[in-house]
Order: sequence, then structure tokens, then C-alpha cells
Amino acid sequence: MSETKGEEKSVSRLGERVRAELAGITLLLAAVFLASAIITYNSADPSFNNAGTAGPVPQNAMGLFGSYVADLLIQILGQASFLIPIALLVFAVRYIILRPIRYPGWVAGGYVLITLLFATFSSLFFGEIHFDRDAFPAGGALGELLMRGLIFILNRPGAYLVVVTGLVCSLIFTVNFSLFAFGGRLRDKTVELLARLREWRATRKEEKARERELKEDRAEIRAAAVKKPPKIVSEKEPVHHQKVQETFDFVREVDGYKLPPLDIFEARQGVGKGPDQETLLMASKLLVKKLQDFGVECMVETVHPGPVVTMYEIKPAAGVKINKIVNLSDDLAMALRAQSIRIVAPIPGKDTVGVEIPNAERDIVLISEILNSQLFRGSESLLTIAMGKDIAGNPVVADLARMPHLLVAGATGSGKSVGVHSMLASLLARATPKDVRFIIVDPKMLELSVYDDIPHLLLPVVTEAKKAAVALKWAVVEMERRYRLMAEGGVRNITSHNKKVEKLLKTGDASPDEKCAEHLPYIVVIIDELADLLMVAAKDVEESIARLAQMARAAGIHLIVATQRPSVDVLTGMIKANFPARIAFQVASRVDSRTILDSMGAESLLGGGDMLFLPPGTAKINRVHGSYVSEQEITRLTAFLRQQGTPDYNDQILAADESGYYDDGEGEFDSLYDEAVRFVTEAGQASTSMVQRKFKIGYNRAANLIDMMEREGVVGPNRGAKPREVLAQRV
Repeated sequence: MSETKGEEKSVSRLGERVRAELAGITLLLAAVFLASAIITYNSADPSFNNAGTAGPVPQNAMGLFGSYVADLLIQILGQASFLIPIALLVFAVRYIILRPIRYPGWVAGGYVLITLLFATFSSLFFGEIHFDRDAFPAGGALGELLMRGLIFILNRPGAYLVVVTGLVCSLIFTVNFSLFAFGGRLRDKTVELLARLREWRATRKEEKARERELKEDRAEIRAAAVKKPPKIVSEKEPVHHQKVQETFDFVREVDGYKLPPLDIFEARQGVGKGPDQETLLMASKLLVKKLQDFGVECMVETVHPGPVVTMYEIKPAAGVKINKIVNLSDDLAMALRAQSIRIVAPIPGKDTVGVEIPNAERDIVLISEILNSQLFRGSESLLTIAMGKDIAGNPVVADLARMPHLLVAGATGSGKSVGVHSMLASLLARATPKDVRFIIVDPKMLELSVYDDIPHLLLPVVTEAKKAAVALKWAVVEMERRYRLMAEGGVRNITSHNKKVEKLLKTGDASPDEKCAEHLPYIVVIIDELADLLMVAAKDVEESIARLAQMARAAGIHLIVATQRPSVDVLTGMIKANFPARIAFQVASRVDSRTILDSMGAESLLGGGDMLFLPPGTAKINRVHGSYVSEQEITRLTAFLRQQGTPDYNDQILAADESGYYDDGEGEFDSLYDEAVRFVTEAGQASTSMVQRKFKIGYNRAANLIDMMEREGVVGPNRGAKPREVLAQRV
């Protein structure tokens, strides 16, 4: 039944729509017919007032019928007859678009009243109209009749007043027109137009003032470019002609261990040339010209030549936006035929913009230059690492103890591995095995295996991801042990602890065998490829790294983590949050640069050791050209270190499996052992599955606990499917 009613409603709506469209089309045709007939009216055509003929065919476009209709309307209504097709057109459009007039009778009556009043107004105002040679009353016979009646009653001024008032009221009634609303809209539009006009005048005035300032600035810049060439600054550390230091003066020999001499590393032969002054001046003029070609008026104030790139400090003219210069990096690189250009906008603390352009001939930064610099030799920290040189050619070093952890990332071939070698070599060049120990993780089995068997290692170079996860867990346990030890001694960090130990041993208040007199070396964990570890043991590795990064600084445990996949699935938020010090070598895209540094720029580096260094506690990013250490230098260094002694490996590190228990030197020990013994003695029987369910641990750990109980005589031997017999009494 409901479906039948729905179908009837649909048919009814369809019928109404068809009727409305038919009515609209009919009215539209009538409007076109009347308009054409009235417009082409000819007084000589046959009509009710003209029995003659103007020829065999009427001149009216609508023919004989049209000529009769047009003559009738014009004779009766005059000019007001044009309102009839207009009214029909309004009705036709409303019906066709399915928006019929709500009260068509009232509206039609309104249009009739408007037509009559307009006919009267035409007779009052125009008097007569002419068609060809004949004259007709402007309002037709009806308009003439109404006009005379009004003049007889009200005189002509009164007739005007009544007719105009009647027209306005009729329009308001017919088309729902409001004078008050129209006046309000007119007022709002007028106010808006005046406001826009005032804004345009103010903007135009500012633009003219800015144009005058730009013209003055351009004139000043051109004059300065001619009269004042850019200042070329050399900020390199002065090199004194002295004999190269062969050993470090702060530690010569400790317990028979000698620090490696610097002649292991290749020394620079001569002094690097770098670009000459004339080349720098020509490059400055070319840079200014290319910027002007792109619509940026500026001048070069200072030039800072360096070993790899040269920074040009440019001062833009007033009104030049910084973003416009920054967005020109690729265009400038193409215009200057440079590999890539990095723009520092603005230079911190200055009103200038730095444009870093690669030198035509790149100078190699040798690690020996950094190790022999006063900055490196004067550092008191045992964990000082050689970074390289800045863009001005000054040595750059960093203290790993203050970082306290370092994240290194870069694309393949960007110099990341050489950078890690350089850091490791600089640490080995100034620290003895007593002071600094290393855990080296090299999943690729190629880069860092050369350091095997040096005396600084706590265990052989780890190449398996699962063993690396275990070694990191041990580092967490060692960190907690050190914190307990320092808490018992009433000290806050490893430096204070070692000073206290040294004092106790000197005064004889403690012997070296006592726990309180244990000397704690720094432990540096170096991971060459984090992504490979996360693929195998993501949860364990990430948790261990996060805990070490959060807490291990005071315990003297530091991390250097490197990866060639700077993506968000490798450098997670947890890892980044705990590594405030970061190094970005050249990467493929701006997205990778943001992932590492939270800033763009690394995609514009040159590769080959060119890096951006973000120091801890600051948002200022420094460009550093990494120091280069060759394979031959590393081989000579490790060979010398092996001659100083054999490594004292800690067997407890890899004694831990995924369950988390360690070998204490007298057999495996698990912290759950006592609770497990109490449980099986109370239960009266023992099995691996029982222990596993009770303590919610893995099978391997539960089986190890049962084996320990069997060795201690707590439970009997395995009896197949039956539970083991409990031999010990309840504890």
C-alpha cells in the first residue's frame, strides 16, 4: 500500500512539473510574440484603424495578426504596451525554473495597475509619440482618459504626485521591493566603496614611498660597490712554525701504556692555497649581478673563505624579503654553475644573509690538523672528539661527555663512516684503556671490524644484531650498578667518583680490591647502523638506547649512534628526544633533513664529509667539514694499540640472553631463583611449565631456573612427562 501511495505521489509531482514547464513555455512564446509585434509596429499595416494596405504583405514581423494586436495595444496603452511582454516574460521564467509565483492573481493585478499608471504617466510627461508620420497619445487612449480625469480633479501637479506615488506602491506590492532595505544596502555599498578607495590611496602612497626608498638604496649600493669592495676575512687559527708535537703532553705513559704518536697520521704537506683575493672579488661581483637579475638588490659586505666553501655575507636593500633570497638557492646554483648553494638567512646576530658557495678546488681536512690544533690539545676532557673545520677553516672539536650522546645520520657515500672513524680515532689518540672503554657494534661487519683486539674494547666487535641487543641490556645494568655504587659513595657523577677513589688509594684509606675503590672508566657505545638492529630486535634495542640516553650521562656511559636511513621509522621520536646533539651529512631530500635536524639544509651539502652539526642546548646549526682519516692511518693506529697490550674482555656482557640473567663468574645467576625455589618447595613438585606460568617468563629462563635447582640439589632429575621430585624442604 505504501509503495502504491509513493508511486502516486511521484506521478503527481511529475505531472505538476510538466504542467509548469508547459505554462512557462506558452507564456514565453506569448511574450516573444507581443514584443516582436510591438517593436515592428507599422502604422501603415492593416489594423482596426487602417483599412488600407501597405502592400501584399504586412511589415509587422508577426504578420497580419501581429499588426492587428500591436495596433490595438498601442492605440489603447501607448508606451505602456511594452510592459505586457515584460510581465509575461517574468511569469514564464518563474514557471520554467519551477519557482511559480505564489499568488499569481495578485501579482497579475499588480502588473495591470503598473501598466495603467505608467500609461497615465506617459501621457502626463510625454504627451504624444510618433510612429512614422502618425502621432499617438504616449499613454494611449486609456492613459489619455485617466490623465484628463486626474488633471480635472487635482490639476497637473497633483496628478503627477498621485501617479508617481501609485507607481512606487505598485512596484513594492508586485515585486516585493523594500525602499528601506534598498536604502540600507545602498548605504553599506557606498561605505564599503569609500573604505576601499581610502585603502587604495594609502597603499598607493606607501608603494610610491617604497619605490623612492628602493631607488635611493640602489644608488647607494651601486656607489658602494664601486667605491668599497667587500672585506675578505681570514679567521683561521694562526699556525706557528714549530715542531709538530709527537705525543700529547697531558698523558705520556700510564701503567706501561703509551699514547699513539701523531706521526701515525699523515701531516699536511705545505699550506692549502684556497681561492685568491682576485677570485673572491670577481665571485662577489658575479653573485651580486645574479641576485640583481632575480630582482634582489644587495651588496657583499664580507667574504669568509674556507677550505671547502666560501661564505659571502650580503646585505639586502630595504624592502627585500628574506624568503625571496632563500627560495633562490637552486636558481643561484644553476646561474653560478655550482654543485649546490646553502643560504643562511639571516646570520645569527647580524643583519646580513650568508651565501655559502663551494670552492672551485676543495681542500681536504686531515685529522692530524685537528689533533695538533691548540683547541684539541688544550681540551681537558678525555672524550674530546675531532669534528673537522668550520667554513672559515677553524678547527672544530666537541666534548662527548657534555653532549652526552651523539646521533649521526646521512645518505650512503656522504662521509658518515669516515666521520665515525675520525671520532673513534680521536678518542683512541688521547685516552688509555683505564680511562675509556668501548663497545663497538658493526652489523655490516666491514666498517669497524678493524678495531678488533685493541685494548680499549670491553668485548670483541659485535656483528650480530641479537648479541648487540644483549650488550645494550648489559650497558643498562652496568649503568644501574654504577648509580648504586655512586650513591653508596655519596658522589653525583663518574668524575667525582674517580677523584674520590684516587684520593682513597693515595691516603691508604682503601685497598684496590674494595668495592668502594673501584675505578670506573668511561664507556662509549658506538653503533654503526641502527636500522639493521631495529629490524631484528626493535623493541629491546630502542628501549635500551632510550634508557641509556636518558640516564647514563652521570654514570659515564655515552652513545654514538649512526644510520644511513634517516626516516621516522628508524629515528623515532623517543630516540630523537634523547639525542640533543646530532650530525647530518648529505641527505637526499628536505624531509630527511627535517627528520634529523628538525630543519632543512642537509640536502644542500656537498658530500664527502660535509656536515651540519647541532650542538646540545642550542638551536644554532653549524656547518663543519669533517676531518678525513684514511684506511692506512686506521691500520697504523690499531696496530700500535695492539702492541700496547691485549684486551681485557668482560665475559659477563654476552652471558646475558634475552631473558635477562647474567653469569656472575661462579655460575649463572637469576634474580628470580630464590622465589622460584620457594615456589616449588611449597608446591611439592617442579616443572618448567609450572615456573613459566607462575612468574610469566619465557621457556628458556624457566628451564634454566629448573636446571640451577637440579645442580643445587633442590629438585630431582627429569622424569619425562612427570613433574620433578622436590628434594629440599620448604624454605
